[in-house]
Amino acid sequence: MDQISQVDRLLRRNWPALAAQAGLSPDLPAARALSAGGDEGGGLLVLDLKLPDGTALVLCRDGRDHFDMPDRFARSVNAQRMARLRMQGNLLGLQVPRVLAEVPQARIALSDAAPGPSAAALMELADSNAARRSILAACGRWLSGFHQSGRTAARPYQTRFALAFLRERREQLLRGRAGTAEPGLLLRLFDAVEAAAGEHDGRRARHAQQHGDYTLRNVYIAADTVAAVGFQPEHSAPAGHDVARILVDYVSVYGDHRKIADGQLLSGGDQAAFFAGYGFARPDDAAIGFLAGVQLIREWLKLPADPGAGAIVQALRLSGLRETAFRLFPDLRDA
Repeated sequence: MDQISQVDRLLRRNWPALAAQAGLSPDLPAARALSAGGDEGGGLLVLDLKLPDGTALVLCRDGRDHFDMPDRFARSVNAQRMARLRMQGNLLGLQVPRVLAEVPQARIALSDAAPGPSAAALMELADSNAARRSILAACGRWLSGFHQSGRTAARPYQTRFALAFLRERREQLLRGRAGTAEPGLLLRLFDAVEAAAGEHDGRRARHAQQHGDYTLRNVYIAADTVAAVGFQPEHSAPAGHDVARILVDYVSVYGDHRKIADGQLLSGGDQAAFFAGYGFARPDDAAIGFLAGVQLIREWLKLPADPGAGAIVQALRLSGLRETAFRLFPDLRDA
């Protein structure tokens, strides 16, 4: 089934229920796919909808199998509602789009459109370091507001949970159950990250509500507002998870590696820009320091075994992840 037919069938089947919940006209809106993966039975599909009066909405259908948490989609939608509740009324222009309706059994939700283009789209158009750093600061500002909006804590960071994840993924790689690019270099990266655990274990780390998928494509920036989408089920965790997620996402594609000092994730200017907006935790937070390496591995494992055989973006991301690994763990260059 082609994408146009898939979108039309999806709307015809689910729009009446969504429209009734949201108090909207039952007439089908105009639809455009923003992102899609898989066929009608699987993958993530995000639609940009336009009502006859010009109102912009977003429909998300999650057809992925979540064997670890069958109710993940419903809990993620609830996490967006709760984040909006906690952040509404702030005077900093930090927003969470309103959920208007959902069809839980079909894993479909309808929400207001976020203001402005995504941070990823803005990064593609940015023509200077100053422009990119302005986007980084805005991403940091939203995340700081989100982390401060719920219960927070500061306590010794425990690396054992991340180390257990790394052991499991390493075993899968060694047994051939997971194929990825440059496995030899990746295994050395595993060694380097695990060896660094002692430097961070037991040191102070800030904890807060976790967004779960805080990437450039899930942040939207307009003149006076910053909004985020893509929430995962509510969960309190070290703030470093969200910080490492977006910073690795940024540096692997847009980082100027010539300006990054050995042992550092970002250049001095990029780090200053992000933390000018993000004030909840500081760069020396134990979880941020350790989870940067863990996130590198997470992103690397998502790549196909031969990135050059597919879309060019996969090859570019591998190159960025490799350079980031060499900067963060300089000894990898000599192995």
